Amino acid sequence: MHVNIPNGGNTRNASISAVPVIAGTNLKIEGASCRLYVGIKQDVTLVPLSGEAVTFKNVPAGTTLDLQVVAVKSFTGPKGSIIAMY
Repeated sequence: MHVNIPNGGNTRNASISAVPVIAGTNLKIEGASCRLYVGIKQDVTLVPLSGEAVTFKNVPAGTTLDLQVVAVKSFTGPKGSIIAMY
């Protein structure tokens, strides 16, 4: 995906990679962590950079978890309902 991001009077280009999440998959790619978009209301257990798993209960649909995530351990929604953004 390619987006234009306003920067004052200038516009800069940015690329965003987005992939569906599979529970138990390491999301670290070449040392980069990601943020998560949650498409439907569900519970999400993830591993942030700190390494200790955290569970977020009843995450509302349309939420972006703006954390540095390296893995998703589990989630209660269907496959494809969480997207990793790099």
